[in-house]
Amino acid sequence: MLNALPNFHFFSCGNNYCGEHLGMRYYLGKTKEGEEDCFEAIVWPEPWARDRTPLEEQTREVFSYTEEGLQQGGAWIAEQYEAGKERWNQSRTAEWGVY
Repeated sequence: MLNALPNFHFFSCGNNYCGEHLGMRYYLGKTKEGEEDCFEAIVWPEPWARDRTPLEEQTREVFSYTEEGLQQGGAWIAEQYEAGKERWNQSRTAEWGVY
């Protein structure tokens, strides 16, 4: 995952991209910041879906809604994985509590 993203057209058709990589879950999709279209990238630890994970466990960043912004969003997700490997690894072995 962390090496390839769908192309810009995929997102312009209203699709979002999400998945997991070794304990880290991620989301990349179109959003609005004020009147401006943007890419929103979010990462959080396994095991839950984003809407079941407390906001304080999620990290979010916004990028311009351009081809360059798409690439920056993908690179940011990869950087978050590298920077938080210990956190992601711990989430893979943690007990599945209830949020």
